[in-house]
Amino acid sequence: KGLLGKFDIIPTMAENGLEALNMVKTTSKPYDMILMDCEMPEMDGFDATRNIRLYEKDSGMPATAIIALTAHAMREHREAVYAVGMNHYLCKPVTMNDLRSAFEKLGFLKTASQAMS
Repeated sequence: KGLLGKFDIIPTMAENGLEALNMVKTTSKPYDMILMDCEMPEMDGFDATRNIRLYEKDSGMPATAIIALTAHAMREHREAVYAVGMNHYLCKPVTMNDLRSAFEKLGFLKTASQAMS
């Protein structure tokens, strides 16, 4: 939450994956992006993402950018992140530079070379 504030982002927080899924289903305005913790109670980030992607598809909605947040750095874990439909992967602890890089990659911030053109 503190790092996001440095980007002037005020996040809406969910306590678990089930709550995150319900928030996506009931919002009046689609979220710009979701930072999804992979390890959460009730419904983990993988199941939440699968369900969000299914809901988006069934509702004819565009896919929301989802960034995985995980403590696992193994290749298998990264592959699982992308297999369920997440767009990017960040390993905890997340730094300001990690977030900036992810936001740039997903088009939420201009890179230095884009800003100069």
